[in-house]
Amino acid sequence: MSPTEIASRMRWASAASRLDAPAAAAAQVARELRAQLGETKPDLVLVFVSGPGAMRTTEATLALRAELPAATFAAVSARGVVT
Repeated sequence: MSPTEIASRMRWASAASRLDAPAAAAAQVARELRAQLGETKPDLVLVFVSGPGAMRTTEATLALRAELPAATFAAVSARGVVT
């Protein structure tokens, strides 16, 4: 399969939340991603969490991982996230 054929079959989705509570933000993002992907299960989930405290990143990550189990999952904290 050529790179062009692979790219034409790939599906992308993105979502962001401005909610303060990490679990609520994760739930909102998961809903938006499911709406975009339909029945397609994600193979890769990349999460960028901003806000104070490592616990915030941990809480958001655990909630999203439960909502969107993926073969590959990565999360990072950031001082600011451009959306």
